[in-house]
Amino acid sequence: MSSSSAPGGGLTDSTVFVVGGDTPVGRLVALHLVRAGSQRIGIIGSDAAETENTARAVFGAASGMWSVAASGEMSTPAEAQRMVAELSAALGDPDIVVSCSGGPELVSDIAGHTMAELGAGTVIRLDSAASRPGPTDGPEHIRLRTVDGSADRTPEQIAAAVVAAATDTGVPEQN
Repeated sequence: MSSSSAPGGGLTDSTVFVVGGDTPVGRLVALHLVRAGSQRIGIIGSDAAETENTARAVFGAASGMWSVAASGEMSTPAEAQRMVAELSAALGDPDIVVSCSGGPELVSDIAGHTMAELGAGTVIRLDSAASRPGPTDGPEHIRLRTVDGSADRTPEQIAAAVVAAATDTGVPEQN
């Protein structure tokens, strides 16, 4: 776990997994994370072609960065574990997981458990997950952030809010 995923830290040394990276919002979030300095981004999605397209776009957005895609059925435990394991093997264990999928949270929950075992991390979920418990039963060192992903916000506003949540700039912690 890198120290840059600590409160107030930057994204340069953090490994970020974007779940739902095959969606338009997920792609935009990943690109915003690159602009904010992230150098290792794993893209997870159910649509193999779109997931790979996002990973290529992210990789091409900045020099010196890594972007890897993993696709599969996100609601199947074995597939979710496989995708997290593939990205962890290629990029390192996640420091930050951003869930843009709008569906089952299984992949981000598995990645959250990995972070809990390692002792630190941040899980960021868009809107509808605000009332759900965190990815673990609560080691205090796993931070859960919820970003308003409602329809009245533009994708740019959502992506900017995710970056703010990842860097702890003005996003309140959920309990």
